[in-house]
Amino acid sequence: MNGRRRRVVAVLVALAAAGALAVVALGAPPEPQQPTEVLKWNQIAMSTLLVAPIGTMPGPAGGAPPAAQLHLGMTQGAVYDAVNATEPKHYRPYLLKRRFSARASKNAAVATAAYEVLSSIVRGVPQSIAFPNRQALLDSLTSAYNDSLDDIDDSPFKAQGIAAGHAAAEAMIAAREGDGRYGPSQWRGAPNGDLSQIPVGHWSPLLPNGTIALDPTPWVGGVKPFLIESSSQFRSAGPLALGSTAYATEFNEVKERG
Repeated sequence: MNGRRRRVVAVLVALAAAGALAVVALGAPPEPQQPTEVLKWNQIAMSTLLVAPIGTMPGPAGGAPPAAQLHLGMTQGAVYDAVNATEPKHYRPYLLKRRFSARASKNAAVATAAYEVLSSIVRGVPQSIAFPNRQALLDSLTSAYNDSLDDIDDSPFKAQGIAAGHAAAEAMIAAREGDGRYGPSQWRGAPNGDLSQIPVGHWSPLLPNGTIALDPTPWVGGVKPFLIESSSQFRSAGPLALGSTAYATEFNEVKERG
C-alpha cells in the first residue's frame, strides 16, 4: 500500500470513528442538571403558594391563582433586582437602585431576596383569615433558605450577596405596603343570597345549579398593579346605559337577528 493510499484509509477510519462517537453521544440520555438557584426558589415559591405536601396558603389568604400571581410577581421581581444589582452589565432595575459588587454571590442574593419576600407574604396574611399552616410554611421556608446558604462558601462575597438580596426584598416589601391586598371585596353579590335582587345588567358567575361561584380572593381586583398606572388604564368604554335609546336599538337588533 503506497503512502497516499495509507493516508486516505487513515482519514476514513478517523471519520468513521468520529461518526460512531457522535451516534453514541446523541443516543446517550442527557446528564441530569441541578436547578439554578433562581429555578429552585421559583419552585419553592410555587410550593408555598400553590402546591405543597404540607399544604399551601389557604384561598382567602392568597393561595388561589389570581392572588398567587401577585405574590409570585413580588418574589420574582425582587430576585431580578437582586441579581441585576450584582451584574457587571447593569440593566434597568425594577425597584432597587443600589449597586453591589459584581463578585457578590448571586446564589446568596437570589435565595435571600426570595426567602424574605415569601416570608413577608406568609406573615402578612391578616389574622382574621384562617391560616392553620402558617408556621409550618414559615419553618419550611427557613429550612430551605438555610440549605441554600449552607451550599455557599463563607466569604465576603457571600455576605455581599446576602446584602443585595436583603436590599431587593426590602424595596419590594416597602413598595407593596398598602397595595390593596386583603382589602374590601370588589364583588357585588346578591343581597342575602337572593339572586332576584341582583341589579339588572350586573353580571354574575352562576353555576349550573343556580348558585354564585365567588372567587376566594375578590380583593385582587383592587390591588395596585406592578407596571401600569391603574387596572383601568387600558379599559374600553363601559356598556351603554340600560335605559338609553342606543341600548334599546342594539338589544332589538340582537333579538331580531337571534
